[in-house]
Amino acid sequence: MIAWPKDVLVLALAFLLSWIITQLMIFLNIQDIPVERSSHKKITPRAGGVGLLIGFYASVIVQGFSQLPFYEDWISLILLLCSAAVMGIIGLLDDIKGTSPIFRLLIQMGTAWFLVRCLGAFQTIPLPYFGEINLGPCSLLISILWIVGFTNAFNFMDGLNGMAGLTTIISSIFLSILTYINHSDFQIHWILASATFGFLIFNFPKAKIFLGDVGSFFLGFFFSAWSLLALRPAYGKFSIWVVPLLFFIYIYDVIFTCIRRGFKGKSFLEAHCEHLYQLLSRTGWSHIKVTSIYALIFVTQGISALFMISKPPEIHLLFFVPFLMGAIPFTWWILSKARKAGVSF
Repeated sequence: MIAWPKDVLVLALAFLLSWIITQLMIFLNIQDIPVERSSHKKITPRAGGVGLLIGFYASVIVQGFSQLPFYEDWISLILLLCSAAVMGIIGLLDDIKGTSPIFRLLIQMGTAWFLVRCLGAFQTIPLPYFGEINLGPCSLLISILWIVGFTNAFNFMDGLNGMAGLTTIISSIFLSILTYINHSDFQIHWILASATFGFLIFNFPKAKIFLGDVGSFFLGFFFSAWSLLALRPAYGKFSIWVVPLLFFIYIYDVIFTCIRRGFKGKSFLEAHCEHLYQLLSRTGWSHIKVTSIYALIFVTQGISALFMISKPPEIHLLFFVPFLMGAIPFTWWILSKARKAGVSF
């Protein structure tokens, strides 16, 4: 998967650049001022994702697209990376001076539309007992909604020290293994993991800087768009369900929270601190404990994904069942704990 010495040097470069630029961002001190819904209590620098992006993109360029095994599909990869960079830039603007939610949503939808039109939309979805279901005219809309929805879901889940960074590293490692199993010796996820680690050491266990929207928008868009890119022939036999399974607890947390708030008549767009991981933190659990629990869940999701790709596509969705069944008592436990602690939600 990783060849010495060039590949290792590329990973070292990703880490080092991310580490250096993150320190610079701490010095520049783009402040994140805590409000009532914040999980932190003191003013902390943000936009640490700038270091992650620079370390990642610089290392990918050094690696050289011509050296990547998928040279025959290099245009698709460049389109994905450019589109994800746009998300990072929009996030940086939001970190620096704030932007309108409508403006961000329009840019996200426009960028997702462009990428889907270039790469192609999800055409079919394999389902148990039904086989391949053709999405027909809904394919474009579903593909765009998936990318935009997951981009924002990832942003919503970036609320505790180490949460986004640690889960990104875990997911990237499993994606590297999965692409390798599919006869695709692809290193880009290792580069992403290395660049993320360069940021993470300043964010966990104690946060000297936050990832910011620049990082969370980029990562959310990259992972969701990757699930579209990975279905192309150059990337081996991949599964449409891999990325959703790797990030199942994120997706579940966001969907459950939105539904619960909807039943209470609360706005979907209104900022809040009522996600399950936030409620658990507000009961008194430290960021380290909550992040560690979610990291452990991500590891189990990754292991399950390894088993899933060896099975027929029609049964892949069944691998979500154990995690859904586990999420139900997990949710009940957190809500009960929050009520006993007098946490409002």
